[in-house]
Amino acid sequence: MNKGGYAISGISSIKEDHIPLISVITVVRNGAEFLQACIDTVRNQEYPNIEHIILDGNSQDRTVDILIENSHNIAFWLSEPDNGIYDAMNKAIQYCNGDWYMFLGVDDLLLPGFSELANNLVDKSTAYYGCVIYKGIPQYDGPINKFKLVRANICHQALLYPKIVFETHQYDVNYKIAADNVLLLRLWKEQKIKFEYYEIVISIFNHLGISGTDWDRFFFKNRSKLIYDNLGTLPYLYHLYVSFLEKARKKINKRIHKFKHFIGADAG
Repeated sequence: MNKGGYAISGISSIKEDHIPLISVITVVRNGAEFLQACIDTVRNQEYPNIEHIILDGNSQDRTVDILIENSHNIAFWLSEPDNGIYDAMNKAIQYCNGDWYMFLGVDDLLLPGFSELANNLVDKSTAYYGCVIYKGIPQYDGPINKFKLVRANICHQALLYPKIVFETHQYDVNYKIAADNVLLLRLWKEQKIKFEYYEIVISIFNHLGISGTDWDRFFFKNRSKLIYDNLGTLPYLYHLYVSFLEKARKKINKRIHKFKHFIGADAG
C-alpha cells in the first residue's frame, strides 16, 4: 500500500475558515494518461478551499509516480486494491474533511464554473448542481424533478453533495456503473436534503469513460422497481409508457431497416 499527500504531514486543507471546504474525490486505475490534467484543473481553481482526495486501485502504469510527484497538490492519496469504482469512492469518503463532496473522474476536467458554483454553497442540507460539457456541448437540463429522474440522472460530475449524505449512506457496490443513480433515487424518496440547480457549466464529462461506453445491467434489471419504490406510482406509470414507446420505436426502425435492405437487394 502506497499513500501520500500534504495532509499526512499535518497540513490542513482549510485555507480560509469562513468559507466551506470542498472535497473533490477522484478514483483511478491505470489512468496515467489523464491524471495530471485532472489534478491541474482542481489545483488551478480560483475557489481556495478545495482538498483533492485520490484513491488508486493498485495501478500498474505511471499513476502512482504521478501521485508521488503531485503530493504537494493533493491532500491525500492512497493506492491499494479495491472492488470497483464505487467501492473506491466509499473508501475515499472516510479521508474527506469537506462540507461538500464532489466526485470527479480521472478523465474529467473541472472548469472555472466550479469555483463560481462553490461560492453559492450556503445550506449544509442542500445538494448543489450545475451543468457539464458532454460530447463538446454544454448540457443545460434545468432543475430536476421526479419525472426527469425516471429517464435521467443528475450528472455525477455536476453535483456537490453535502457531507450529511455520506454520514448515513454509501454507494451500493452491487451497481457497478449506476450506483450514483441509485443513491439519488433513494435521497429523493427520503426528502431529507434539498437539490438546488445553477445554470453554470462546472466540468467536462468524458463520454468515453466506463459510464459513457457501458451500461449497468443490474441497474436496468431493477430499474422499474427502483422507480416505483423511490419515486411513486405516477413516475412509475410514466416510465412504463416511455419504455413502451421506446420498444415500439425500435421495432419500427428494425422493420424499416429490413424493408430498405430487401428493396436494395431486389433492385440489385
